[in-house]
Amino acid sequence: MDLCKLGDIAIEAAISAGKVIQKHLDNDVLIENKLAGSSYASQVVTEVDRAL
Repeated sequence: MDLCKLGDIAIEAAISAGKVIQKHLDNDVLIENKLAGSSYASQVVTEVDRAL
């Protein structure tokens, strides 16, 4: 697979993810923690993450 095709796939994925995130912008979001990850940012999981 060439880099242009991979770039197109990445753009489509980002747009799709953005649409899911926008649906949750005005809602209270459940936040959970996971044990993996070396930073707090990598340990947080939200219901929006699970929706993706």
